[in-house]
Amino acid sequence: MGRRHTGRPLAAVALVAVLALAGASPASSAGGRVHDAKYGFTFNLPAHWQSVPLSGGDVSGLLNLITKADPSMKAALSAQVTQAAKSGFRFFALGPIRNKFAPNINIIVEPVNGLPTGTSYYNEMGVEVKLNLVSAGLKNVRTGTVALSLGKVVEATYSLKTKLSASTAFGVQFYLPHKGHLFIVTFTSWSLATARSDSLTVGNSWGWS
Repeated sequence: MGRRHTGRPLAAVALVAVLALAGASPASSAGGRVHDAKYGFTFNLPAHWQSVPLSGGDVSGLLNLITKADPSMKAALSAQVTQAAKSGFRFFALGPIRNKFAPNINIIVEPVNGLPTGTSYYNEMGVEVKLNLVSAGLKNVRTGTVALSLGKVVEATYSLKTKLSASTAFGVQFYLPHKGHLFIVTFTSWSLATARSDSLTVGNSWGWS
């Protein structure tokens, strides 16, 4: 079945309360619209979300804005921003803080070498993703497909414990193959319903240039 996606895709669910934007030619956001010039993807962020470039500059002012509702989270988020910059994430964005939990969206881009192809793609990819997430210790893992405006994609859902939140977090992932790359888009929130709502906002506005 080819290469297992252990490691980097699983890192996408590890940083659950961070906002970052990584890469030599990073995506940019104007209002609620995100565009990545290198990989050619665009999408709409949910309302009131923010993205932060990790270009080595000072992001303190933006973190002050994001954590205005809960300044006690700034130190933890600052440390996570530094970690995210080293992790090679293509995109990270943070939603409004609620009960010391910061929902996020992040994107990782990988080569597609070894991915299932043809009619077997959805079933085999779903099995592969589930094995990876379960082996990482995530709970309530389910995989399947979801119909978005761009077509059918593999979806994974799961729950996990977080360091920055006393409660369980929930995640939704989309796996989007395109022009030799696999785009792993992860949504994390305080409820599965909210993570899925955010995922549909992004997924149904997703396009390629």
